[in-house]
Amino acid sequence: LKYYTVLAIIGAGIGGSSCAYFLRTLFGKQLLIDIFEKALPGGRTVTAKVGTCMYEAGGSVIHQQNLYMTQFRSLLSLDAVIHPSSNVKFAIVDGAELRYVHSTKPILRFLKPLWRYGLGLWRVDRHVRQMVQGLSHIYRLQDRGLAFTSVRNLLHGADPGLILEATGSLQSHLSLLGCRKRLVYELGQGITRLNYGQDVEIHGLVGLVAFAGMQPGLWSVKGGNHLVSSGLISKTRAHLRNSEVISVTRSSGGGYAVYSTSSSGAEKQVDVYDAGNLAVPADLSEKHRDFQYLLNCNSHDFYNSIGKVLPVSGKDPESQTVYKVFSGQPLSVDCLKSLFSRIDGIESREFLAYPCYAGTAVFPTFRIAPGLYHINAIEAAASCMEMIAIGARNVALLAYNEILNKNDSIDATVSKIRTKQETYGC
Repeated sequence: LKYYTVLAIIGAGIGGSSCAYFLRTLFGKQLLIDIFEKALPGGRTVTAKVGTCMYEAGGSVIHQQNLYMTQFRSLLSLDAVIHPSSNVKFAIVDGAELRYVHSTKPILRFLKPLWRYGLGLWRVDRHVRQMVQGLSHIYRLQDRGLAFTSVRNLLHGADPGLILEATGSLQSHLSLLGCRKRLVYELGQGITRLNYGQDVEIHGLVGLVAFAGMQPGLWSVKGGNHLVSSGLISKTRAHLRNSEVISVTRSSGGGYAVYSTSSSGAEKQVDVYDAGNLAVPADLSEKHRDFQYLLNCNSHDFYNSIGKVLPVSGKDPESQTVYKVFSGQPLSVDCLKSLFSRIDGIESREFLAYPCYAGTAVFPTFRIAPGLYHINAIEAAASCMEMIAIGARNVALLAYNEILNKNDSIDATVSKIRTKQETYGC
């Protein structure tokens, strides 16, 4: 490039910050980046202070095979907090009825779920691993500079089987695997309500991603996952603007006009950019039972799950026990009192947490218009930190390829992708 490209990113969460990083690696110093964020960097990975400690209020855990999140942690020299799985005690409830209690004893930890849910557990685990393997092919495509204009094309380029997983509900996929009904409606529904606040009628791909979140090897960033976003913004040397974006429109002179207000809301501004990226997101047992996680498989109850949480430092607090309760609506004090015998304090956070998933996925496009892209379109497939980072890199590659007219690297057909794989010796 012989000139500077000026680009706006709206949102400073994982999507916006990782997109800035990927853009910087592609364009180098010949790109000027403004990131608009009305709050602190981190988006849905913000923390909340309870007592003297900070806790994850949003996205909490990262899978061990999440390549980009692992690379970011290494790049930024951040420490990991490992979440043990072998000694975690959890239960599944259906309203007030206790359905299943997981044991921490080695023999019972194996026999109890096998007795209740059968060999379907093994088949689901194998299916989840196949899904993770299919998604991992995206990394190789992106390493070759390939970009895709839609979520469907991206998934199909990686593994056409991913499209099939997104066609039909999780319930139907689990039934085809020969799973018992109690596995589907107890464990499956408990997991989907924990991760997405929805039942097993969500499409199969996002349901399998939810199951992956229950596998061993999960971790988080010591100090808070939001440190990834703030660290990438600093590393990228992007200009962080503490402003709220009101609208984005085409500019008469080309590019896009971003209308925003200052953090105080008093000052209105308009800035024109060559391109823009949107990085914003377009439901008991007895009180004294001691569980670390409580999954609610009743889709009509007022809460989705309850989990005992550690501070972002990874150390147990000396004087308090803190639980995170997920719900589709704000909870009244009376509702919380029905769950806990004693409440010393309440901290609430509201998020546009994830899309409302149907039984068959409807895949949007990453390109809203020429030069205007939506990172979070990837969430139609599944919503987690790694998926958003994947969407961010795709958008960065898409913008780069379009600006440099590298059309052969956009929406490459499966046959072309396979030819390139053979050329690279894969």
